[in-house]
Amino acid sequence: QFMHDGQTVERKQVPLRKLVWANSSDTEFKECSEEFYAEDCPHTENWKVGCKKTLEERLGLSLAWQAQHLVEDSEGYRYTTEDNVKSDGYPGLNTLYCIHEVTFRVRDPEHSGVQVIGLPEGQEFATAEGDFNFNCQQDDNGLAIGTQLNIWTWARAAH
Repeated sequence: QFMHDGQTVERKQVPLRKLVWANSSDTEFKECSEEFYAEDCPHTENWKVGCKKTLEERLGLSLAWQAQHLVEDSEGYRYTTEDNVKSDGYPGLNTLYCIHEVTFRVRDPEHSGVQVIGLPEGQEFATAEGDFNFNCQQDDNGLAIGTQLNIWTWARAAH
């Protein structure tokens, strides 16, 4: 990741997204029930829908591209919960995280359509977050504020 001040930050990052809450009235959430711990929680969007949206929003992979080139690895799925975790966004509030770890495989790494993610050679590829409109407010180095360029690198799966 290249920072606005010219620094480069390397870190292991996976596409991540919080599931969207389903339309419910506030009265339903007065106390925590076992439903909140369920793998298919009725109070959030479906996790499979969330995965597709994550790949679309974070990596720019359209739903049509995903359907053509990706297949979910059912052996690579894991569901866990972390309860009573101190919230980063709300100091003093403990929260529950329900985590869906999902592995996808590329159907045909040799297909020309997967070059957008650096295959078949396993090359780095880039994604942008934010608005790279240089006519908007800029920092001291001339980069649009609120933008981020991510360089993704392939890593071999640990077996």
